[in-house]
Amino acid sequence: MDVEAELTAALSLALERRESSSYIVEHSSRVARLACSIAELVELRNTELEALRMASQLHEIGMISVPADLLLRPSRLTPTELQRVRLQAAIGAEIVKPTHGATAARLIERQYTDYAELRKSTADSRELLLAGILRVADVFDAMIDPRPYQAPVPEERWRQVLRIGSGSRFHPAAVYAILHLIRSPQYH
Repeated sequence: MDVEAELTAALSLALERRESSSYIVEHSSRVARLACSIAELVELRNTELEALRMASQLHEIGMISVPADLLLRPSRLTPTELQRVRLQAAIGAEIVKPTHGATAARLIERQYTDYAELRKSTADSRELLLAGILRVADVFDAMIDPRPYQAPVPEERWRQVLRIGSGSRFHPAAVYAILHLIRSPQYH
């Protein structure tokens, strides 16, 4: 195991050991597997795939800074509380950057940023695609996996969310790839 992989495992374990965070680690593992499957469909380069894998696995590491009562709340968060939770992306990027590099950190920091907003940034087209893959994998898993505050979203609804959000909330290539992937027999 290389140093980066060992650090990823250690950071994931730290998050898992935190009271009430095991579902976040499971979520991150699923997002990483899904993001890598999507990446295979869009034929990422090995270095891009590795940055995406690391960022996907660690995209919630900043949740270490979020109070447990917010993570486990069975009701919707207020806008202020939601903003507090979303600050975890910047904190996670700070944690990851020294050991996993600037690309992985930027992907983590941008996990809540809509595609239309990212297009206005200085990110190049390849990084837009990587960020788009992480975002769509994260949102998809959040919709289909039960949360303390939300039951799984019905298939008809999550398909609609992805289709309607393509080009605005989500990178169109990432939406196309995930919809193709979930139809394939190997996904099920």
